[in-house]
Amino acid sequence: MGGMTPVAPPEISTSQIYSLRKWTRLALKGNPTIMLLLFTPEEQLVYCDELGAELRALTPSIISRRVQGPFLGYLQAQKQRLTGERGQKRIHCPELEEMYGFDTKCAMHMLRLGFQGVELLTTGRLSCRLAIRRELAVLGVTESVAYPDLDGLARDLRDRFLA
Repeated sequence: MGGMTPVAPPEISTSQIYSLRKWTRLALKGNPTIMLLLFTPEEQLVYCDELGAELRALTPSIISRRVQGPFLGYLQAQKQRLTGERGQKRIHCPELEEMYGFDTKCAMHMLRLGFQGVELLTTGRLSCRLAIRRELAVLGVTESVAYPDLDGLARDLRDRFLA
């Protein structure tokens, strides 16, 4: 998005350039990736010009119940890919699949989407990824620990979305 550049870990290439029109359309639809840009802490932005600051100031006007569909859709699609219910079973970390029976990194992504979506719907705010990881770690859910009831947690998050 022109005007803002969040910091990403060096091992991840996250370059994506959108026109302002496309970015706005995605934001108004509740795209989870775009939503993160609105809530990236200022100290983590590499660059934010006047346009970026103006867009960030519009965040309360952009957030609506419409975010429910995209967040829930991404969560469900991620879960279906993780379990092989949808398309091919995409294993990004075969060593984790072998060790725990499923790709725990993929599962953490699904959980993050769920928790962030519920948070956005209930508070109008979106925590950064590290805050979500800390919350999950308190619950005993980490990338190196298999969650015993992934389907149950996915159902619980879906129910919280629809509440």
